[in-house]
Amino acid sequence: SIKKINSTGTANYCNKRTTPVKAEEGLTGRLSNESDTAVGCYGDTSSYSSDVHEALDAEGRCIITLHKIRLPTTSEVKDLAIINVYVPRAGDREDRLLYKLKFLSVLQSRCEALLQNKIHVIVLGDLNLTHKNIDNCEPETDVNCSTLPCKIWMNEMLQKSERDSSLPRSDGYLHETSLPGLKGGHFSDIFRFLNPNQENAYTNWCTTTDHRKTNYGRRLDYILVDTELAQFATECKIMTDVEGSDHCPVILTLNCESIPSPTCPQHCSKFMPEFKGQQQKLSSFFLKAEKKVKKTSELDSSPDDVLLSSLKTAIKRDASAADKSNSKKIKIDSNKMDGRQVSLTSFFTKSSSRTSYAETFSSQKSLSGSSSSQESSTALEGQNSQNSEASETNSSKNNSQAWKSLLKGPAPPPLCPGHKEPCVLKTVNKKGPNKNKQFYVCCRPDGAPGNPEFRCNFFRWLDDRHKKKT
Repeated sequence: SIKKINSTGTANYCNKRTTPVKAEEGLTGRLSNESDTAVGCYGDTSSYSSDVHEALDAEGRCIITLHKIRLPTTSEVKDLAIINVYVPRAGDREDRLLYKLKFLSVLQSRCEALLQNKIHVIVLGDLNLTHKNIDNCEPETDVNCSTLPCKIWMNEMLQKSERDSSLPRSDGYLHETSLPGLKGGHFSDIFRFLNPNQENAYTNWCTTTDHRKTNYGRRLDYILVDTELAQFATECKIMTDVEGSDHCPVILTLNCESIPSPTCPQHCSKFMPEFKGQQQKLSSFFLKAEKKVKKTSELDSSPDDVLLSSLKTAIKRDASAADKSNSKKIKIDSNKMDGRQVSLTSFFTKSSSRTSYAETFSSQKSLSGSSSSQESSTALEGQNSQNSEASETNSSKNNSQAWKSLLKGPAPPPLCPGHKEPCVLKTVNKKGPNKNKQFYVCCRPDGAPGNPEFRCNFFRWLDDRHKKKT
């Protein structure tokens, strides 16, 4: 997007067999600098101000590619415009709802202008709306002031045989934002056209509640085809098995011949300055690396300087090795002196002086040195070993109990009453007084209400649970 403030963006990936003739970004035409490579046919959007035009194309929500096709009923080559859109989400904000409705109005105006110039049109992408009740797992919650205008727009966009008769023809928001002269009725929701009664056909699920596991979602991704071209559609499928997003792909198969362009349009990404001439070939990663040339400073140095530097390095190396050897000896001797684990209470008492440590160390050395025979030494070592093992066992038990008294760890989660299964701990991310508070809910994913296989209604704040225990 131009604003660089969000993650919106669209792209059309075309293989060589479907190389487009032209390509263009945006709906209003303000981003097209070269008329020769632009798709054209913008419709009458003069009732919107220039600021509105710039805002509608500033978020990177539309890309259009123009292709050449030949239908099986004729030898004539025809144009096909594929409009890939990411329609804005309104939420509870009225300003975003007005922005969304204006975006949809300009989209419809562009589509009808292309059709008037005898160019077939396919609109595809995330439309961020549901048309009929069959397209939503919770249809009763999908009719409000922010969703109803979008449903009506979709209803009027489609041909009469695919419309929902329960929806009104217009409302206040649509009347305020719609462009004049729009006709409607020129498109087909190709999935419903080929699968009119298929239920539970969703393309979007809430990932925070694991709705995808129970297929409890909505159909937000559509492929709209003009009514003439829709007669050549042979298959449209929702690929629910493709994961990696909260949406899934929708594919359409058309019975037509694609005629590729010999060259890519200037809007192709390989012509962009940030990508042009920088991509490396795969073969370059398998070449042998050249030997590094010695630094000029090393080559220009005199033999005396090199010898002096070598002597200094050797002296430093010997000194550091001696320090390491002495430190290792001290550590080994101290380990031999006392192999017991340090008590937890020793961290809270004053350390003994170095003098007492030296006395203990010297007395143990004299004791081991004054042994007169191998038998007495072996007996003494065996007795010390038994005493050491017993003291280590007692020390480890005491330390374990001490640590457990300090670090009790989290308490086990409660069991939900519906399934008698351990609950999961979640955190509130929504802004408000409860943000960052934690709570327990049933571990199962959400689903249709009343189905015991899905999540039950158990809910408990983590703080309330601790208060009950105290």
